[in-house]
Amino acid sequence: MSSSGSLMRLRQGNEGEFLSWLEKLGLKDFLRHYPVRRLVEWGWLRPQSRVIFPESFFLEEEEPPSFGGHRRSDLKGEQLLWDSSWFVGEREPLWFLDPFFRPGDKEGQVLFGKDSAGALSAVPESFMHPDGVEVIPFVDYFFHWQAYALLDVIRYADRFGPVLVAPNLHERLAFIESCCVEIHDYWKPEEILVLPSRWGGLAESMTWLSHYRSYKEAFAFHAQVDGLFCQGALELAQFLGVTDEKLANAIKEKMLVLAQDWRRENDWYSPWIRDAYPYLQADIYDAVEWLCLLSGKTLEFYLDLWSYDTLGQRQWAELHAVLKFDFYSKRNSFLKVAPKYFQMYCKEFAEWAGYSGEKFVALVDRLRWNNEPFDSFIHAFWQMHEEMTFRLEPTDRLGFRDRRPLDEYLILALRAEQCLMYAIEKDAGSEGQPQSLQGYIVQLASRRLGQKAIEQLKKKFYIEKITKLHNVEKLPVAAIMVMDTGLPSHEEYLVKAFLCCDVARNNFAHHYRFDKEVRKSKESGYMLTGVLVTMLYLLVEDVR
Repeated sequence: MSSSGSLMRLRQGNEGEFLSWLEKLGLKDFLRHYPVRRLVEWGWLRPQSRVIFPESFFLEEEEPPSFGGHRRSDLKGEQLLWDSSWFVGEREPLWFLDPFFRPGDKEGQVLFGKDSAGALSAVPESFMHPDGVEVIPFVDYFFHWQAYALLDVIRYADRFGPVLVAPNLHERLAFIESCCVEIHDYWKPEEILVLPSRWGGLAESMTWLSHYRSYKEAFAFHAQVDGLFCQGALELAQFLGVTDEKLANAIKEKMLVLAQDWRRENDWYSPWIRDAYPYLQADIYDAVEWLCLLSGKTLEFYLDLWSYDTLGQRQWAELHAVLKFDFYSKRNSFLKVAPKYFQMYCKEFAEWAGYSGEKFVALVDRLRWNNEPFDSFIHAFWQMHEEMTFRLEPTDRLGFRDRRPLDEYLILALRAEQCLMYAIEKDAGSEGQPQSLQGYIVQLASRRLGQKAIEQLKKKFYIEKITKLHNVEKLPVAAIMVMDTGLPSHEEYLVKAFLCCDVARNNFAHHYRFDKEVRKSKESGYMLTGVLVTMLYLLVEDVR
């Protein structure tokens, strides 16, 4: 892969990567009326640099030059400045940094040296190329985030609503004209570019991000070396003076504040922000990804950290409201709802009474990281409850959705079996291991339960076959609930939970005649509790 670099070019004021970027952000129609050159003249856009090219550079070519498909090493001087790509592939000094920003780079000196300091050079006069094309020999250079800043300038300049061809059209136009006279002298939308609370404060951290984006794009995935990308990201941060603390502060105090403002604008169907917001989301994702590499912390850590601890809104947006990871919403639902099912479990086992709040979060995350199917189990748990609690929106009058919570209950039971199977195979592989849910439960339970409890469990599974449902007229859950095994209360509770887990799996995998019995019954809730308790008890020891 290659990158055009940390800077985007605007060639001749009307072509190049930066123009394409503005159009992606939804400004194509706007730019027909307000060309970029005019926006630069107004101060609404401020190039990082401007390079004037001699006519001879263009006359050496048979047609106006384009070098985007060439490797940087094949080009030189003005060719690089006009149009070039950056490929990461060789371990050279500062290999992780856009070559224009490497100390001593000759073209970088043209862009940022003493001669380029101060006011921009005037746009040169155009001339006619021999092939009949008019050429304006200059290039402006921008960071990608300057397009976001322009959108904010336009928003602040857009002070009047739509003008309708209505009977009061003349009154409306007169009102707008009078307002324009009043505000023209003091309303300067471009001032947002230097406000510390806005782009004056955002510029530095967003420039870091421009460099990281460029590095990601340029990284040669076809020549991967283990850990090389991470190493480059760390070295880039060190070169730029970016620490995990600085970047974390920039994300929360700058980028998430901008995201909150844009989200509110989108609530009002802003035409300026609608197309651009997904790109800001992607940038914030890149920033968090980089932060995780610098700090060694997980994505979940920052999703939890940047969440509101009380109701209401803040100046900054919650990270999960900006980066709407599906796994995170399902995980949070599980953390909130699942404890309601195993309250009795916590009463039976004193050591589990403390598994709430942060301890329970840590437990669930360990299961997610160590047991691959557990995320699917959580998803099925969420889907089942979503089916049970679904309500029509207030604006809806008719609902045609078929609610099928038992379908998700089925998936939940099968995912539970997969989680237990994964735990066994991870330890010893699949050879010689049990091939049924009953076998998984017995083998895992044998690590923690006493001999009498295991014997009682085997008796119920293999001799009495209480969980087999081929020739029964009703689910055995009610019988399990009142069963007396003669075991200590905590072991009896676990044996009942294991039996319910197997009943759930067998019922949903092979039968449908008990669906009415399962739907919204006390036994159904007890059976689901058995599935959850089985998962927690048998898997937690596996991840400690």
